[in-house]
Amino acid sequence: MTREGFKELDTNNNKSLSYDEIKAGLEELAKSQNHTITKDEWEWIKETGEKIDSKTPGKVDEHEFFLFANAVFEHFGLCHLVDEDDHEDHGDHNCDMSPEDSAKVFADVDTNHNGFVGWKEVKTALTAVAKERGHTITKANKKWVRKHFKKQNDGKKGGKGLDEKEFNVFAN
Repeated sequence: MTREGFKELDTNNNKSLSYDEIKAGLEELAKSQNHTITKDEWEWIKETGEKIDSKTPGKVDEHEFFLFANAVFEHFGLCHLVDEDDHEDHGDHNCDMSPEDSAKVFADVDTNHNGFVGWKEVKTALTAVAKERGHTITKANKKWVRKHFKKQNDGKKGGKGLDEKEFNVFAN
């Protein structure tokens, strides 16, 4: 869905989105939901976008747009809008990560490159993502994530961590 949105918003076909192109897309999305974006919502959108658009400010590439769109959909509770047909193999939730995207994230999180993602690697990655998105991780967040990590890391691998398939289930 984000690839299609990116292509649709890239009106000048330069493989990046300007803030004006993104704003037009957000306004169209809000209109489709009979919603007017408030000043506070625009502020959150601006702050979140600036944190994600760090490589070349003002020129959002497809990966940055993916991160931004997911943050927007999660923050505003819009996951139900994702076309279920496109995501039927990705689990019960419409905003689930595809196996391909999960594999890319797994490769980034597996910093010691041992083929498993351990708790310390997950904790480091989630802390970085939270910081990037301006989110404060609560004790309840930590407890929930740790519980689900342990559920996937059932000890079959001698405590090494999650393999790529287990990580996909955990990430989703």
